[in-house]
Amino acid sequence: MGSDRCWTLVSGLQHEQVLLDRLEAEGRSIARLPGRQLQEDYDATQAAMHSGVDFIHQASRPSGFLGNPQATG
Repeated sequence: MGSDRCWTLVSGLQHEQVLLDRLEAEGRSIARLPGRQLQEDYDATQAAMHSGVDFIHQASRPSGFLGNPQATG
């Protein structure tokens, strides 16, 4: 990975963390998920959607998912 690309990745991750911290400081609820593509991560995303959190960070949905979370379970 070139140094510019590495810097961009680090900068993006830092920006993301600042944004998440700011949202939480404002009292917003965030489900922080690992963002993998495993069944347990799909289930965690589904649970977060149903829990009513304000934001889901690193949500995972199975391939072909097209719509309303209520339609899947």
